[in-house]
Amino acid sequence: MKDNVIISIKGSQIYEGREPDVTELVTSGTLREDDGGYTISYMETELTGLEGTRTTIQVEGEQVTLLRE
Repeated sequence: MKDNVIISIKGSQIYEGREPDVTELVTSGTLREDDGGYTISYMETELTGLEGTRTTIQVEGEQVTLLRE
């Protein structure tokens, strides 16, 4: 099964003595169910500084793998 999805990724960086720096990316991508897990894939944009890069996140049980091409 492969579906087109809207992906929301939220990240935060915490620095001592400062408020957390929170960023959120909302983009379109794909979600595929694999044997034993899921694969999420999307294209980076110029907003992330990685324009033209495909990011793939593989989730298998408690293991998460991030791949960038």
